[in-house]
Amino acid sequence: MAAKRKEIEFPMVVSFGVGRVTVCQRSNGFFKLAWREMGAQRTTTKTNKEKALAWAQEKARHLDAATGKRWIDAGDADSLEALRRVAGDGDGALRRLVADVVDAKGWLSGGSDLTTAARYFSESGMLQVERCTLATAVARFLAEYDSGSKETRRTFGQELESFCERPAHRGMMLLDLDESMLKAWTNRKVNEGKDVAAERTVDNRVTTWRTFLNRCRDWKLLPESGKHAGDLLRRPELPEAGKEIFSLSQGRKLLDVVRAHDRETPRQGKRLEAYLLIGGWLGLRPSEIQRLTWEAFDWQTNYCHVPPDVARKNKSERYIPMDERLSKRLHKLFLASGKKLSARCCAFRCREFLSVLARDKSVCEHWPTDVLRHSFCSYRIAVVKSLEQVATEADNSPAILKSNYRRPLRHEDGLAWWALLDDEGFNSQE
Repeated sequence: MAAKRKEIEFPMVVSFGVGRVTVCQRSNGFFKLAWREMGAQRTTTKTNKEKALAWAQEKARHLDAATGKRWIDAGDADSLEALRRVAGDGDGALRRLVADVVDAKGWLSGGSDLTTAARYFSESGMLQVERCTLATAVARFLAEYDSGSKETRRTFGQELESFCERPAHRGMMLLDLDESMLKAWTNRKVNEGKDVAAERTVDNRVTTWRTFLNRCRDWKLLPESGKHAGDLLRRPELPEAGKEIFSLSQGRKLLDVVRAHDRETPRQGKRLEAYLLIGGWLGLRPSEIQRLTWEAFDWQTNYCHVPPDVARKNKSERYIPMDERLSKRLHKLFLASGKKLSARCCAFRCREFLSVLARDKSVCEHWPTDVLRHSFCSYRIAVVKSLEQVATEADNSPAILKSNYRRPLRHEDGLAWWALLDDEGFNSQE
């Protein structure tokens, strides 16, 4: 059974803004309406309740408008009240809401379907993200690298912080970052001698922004679905990468110039040679070489132990077998370094020093990306004939090894690479 509808009790006051009309029921069943207008008390009578209430509402609006406000009809008044409820309390809340609606219509090129636009915005995940400035997100991202590789921290920081420091970008919100901004920034020229940056430089910049924005997505600073500004950037067309290795003659020459350099700069403790041997004949990543200490080597069984805190990329512990000639040479370098097992094998920025030395001594015109690791993988596969074994030693998958690292070589080439470590070769330079 339906609930009995509650009767309206009289007398009652019908109000709108500052307009007020009192409605009373007379003994004869008619309704008296009373209000003040122009400083005087006014009254009128209506024959039934519906007419009385409707007339009172219209009169209250009229009285409110008479105070200096614009007169609107009943339908517009209801709409205005609804807008006020949406806008909320506070001075200027309604005006700000109307301004937002005007802006939204402008973005939609005058289209009126704001409901569809709002639904799309909600489904994109934008309502779930935390709003913050770009500079705040960059600082949070770089803080994760403060205790890791200084080189990685510096590379990311130079690209991201430089963008944030430009006057046009100061204080901008992360969500305001768009494809056009990043496209112009990643293609900026390095110096006055070039119109645009080199393709390899642009590719590295795109990688930095994608890494950063992917991390922002993990933190829910960007929507989980859809593409962010970095995903929309197109990478430049690069020549086939990942298969540049040193030839046998380059390897021999590099060993010679490094050993000569270390003799001339004894304060570095022959650490460039250690970096070269560990990268080119054990295949460790540059960041892993920088973290490796002498206690990783077992000189009796000829193994190099790479613990999880060194292999931070995949945190995959592994043991890499060492050629006896390599083991002997590294042991000599350890003894020359001071016999401290906890000491790092290489000084900071060895890779940069080694690449400069190689170019200065005409070993190569440029230092290819991960060239020592790629050289190890290519020559090692030629020796053992097993992608799976070398993938385990290099802490990578056979598929990546084959597509990105390996350059096909003959078995004899692989043997010759390790023959560069013969004692005669080393002793001839002593």
